[in-house]
Amino acid sequence: MPLRRVRSSCLALVVLLLPECGFPQHGKQLTMDAAKAYQTIDGFGVNITPAQWRNGALKPVLDQLVDDLGATLFRFDCFGKADWLDPARRENGNFPESYLREVYTKPVFADAWQTFRYLNSKNIEPFFNVSGGIPAAWAGPDGQSLVDYDAYAEMVVSMLAWARNQEHLRFHLLGPFNETDLGFPEGPRIPPSAALAATKAIVARLDQAGLSDVNLMVMDSSNAGTHYEDAFVEAPEMAGRIPIFSSHTYGDGGEGDGLSWYRGKSEFAKSIETIDKSPFKKSAFWVSEYGDLDQSDEIEFAVGWRSDRRILKLLKDGVRAGLVWDAFDNFHEHDAAWASYGLFLTDHVHWQYEPKSRYFAAKQSTRARCERRFRRVACSPEEHAPRRICFARPKRLHDCRDEHRRTGHRTAHPTEEFPQGSISQAASLFPHKPARELPSRYIDQNRGLDSDRYCPTELHLHADYPALNPERQD
Repeated sequence: MPLRRVRSSCLALVVLLLPECGFPQHGKQLTMDAAKAYQTIDGFGVNITPAQWRNGALKPVLDQLVDDLGATLFRFDCFGKADWLDPARRENGNFPESYLREVYTKPVFADAWQTFRYLNSKNIEPFFNVSGGIPAAWAGPDGQSLVDYDAYAEMVVSMLAWARNQEHLRFHLLGPFNETDLGFPEGPRIPPSAALAATKAIVARLDQAGLSDVNLMVMDSSNAGTHYEDAFVEAPEMAGRIPIFSSHTYGDGGEGDGLSWYRGKSEFAKSIETIDKSPFKKSAFWVSEYGDLDQSDEIEFAVGWRSDRRILKLLKDGVRAGLVWDAFDNFHEHDAAWASYGLFLTDHVHWQYEPKSRYFAAKQSTRARCERRFRRVACSPEEHAPRRICFARPKRLHDCRDEHRRTGHRTAHPTEEFPQGSISQAASLFPHKPARELPSRYIDQNRGLDSDRYCPTELHLHADYPALNPERQD
């Protein structure tokens, strides 16, 4: 396949940081309208596997993901496949405790517990995810459609029970399935018509194991067009256990570069509308995997640009969290292949890590702090480049973070204007060296947006100037 080339001046994502709750008042104006508030942001993060723990050698990478990238959400796949227990060892509908101890003390799980525990020590609660093929004994005639829901549920929940009771790890969320619309090697095939029954089996086993405080994220489909949420909206009794619906988004740039794609209603937006009109209206929609499918290592600038373009589009459509695939380059157990989708380049000879250009692109959505409890608010004009998304958060009595002052979302004096001209338009972005970052422009005037109640500390702008876009060549 011919490779697409990218101009060195590709401008991807520009962030205006406003550390003192203020805006200068000169030049062209961009209006931030707090009277038009949309979804609250749950956070940003990464997908991660623990296979490279290597007696703690992964700690510096985890430190950088949390402390520098600003990741707060970690989707954690312990094993990489959904067959870590042998169906032949099941007795009278349950796996013996002695067998579970044998499995969950093996090195692969020991590394998982240590990685998870280290993230807990950094005040992160990862959430478990299960992916990959299932044992043939639990599948239908096609060899990949899950039919023994209870056996699968027991396997999954036994891992969580061990993590909670034996390893004393801290977690409250589980993603029990992965891309069930595709089937192998991504996960067992579960059609939408069977999704509710399979999920109820998980809930029953969680309750039986004393894990009723663990809620679910479903169904982690490969794309939002599968509309798995339709299978749940008629089951209001599940609303209290499913706070999050989730799906993935990838591409290779083919979704288009024009504003028609950006303005159009995505399948994510349609799914969110369905949820908002159902008993699950309090549930969020997360993009639990987003990224780009290119693994050529030849168009790294474009990969970062495309990935950020996708997540900004979906934030505009109402999603409340985004998790990059993948944290670092690694071996994918479920398809038995080395993959280079990571934010970090992994030297798997010397086990050294270096942030790629896409890391610094992602950092503008995470570290530049569209953080937990931020609210997306309207900003205008929206119809012209650069594409822009604005956020604000309730002002804290002391440091702009108090959760108890959230009544400030709709107050008097809801709008404030600030200059579009102050936005950095530097064209040399996505540096390869970890010591460098994307340029940001700081504002130091002390005038706030309804300063008694609002602290509009960040503005995200997605620059899409035609002269700076990736150049496509077939």
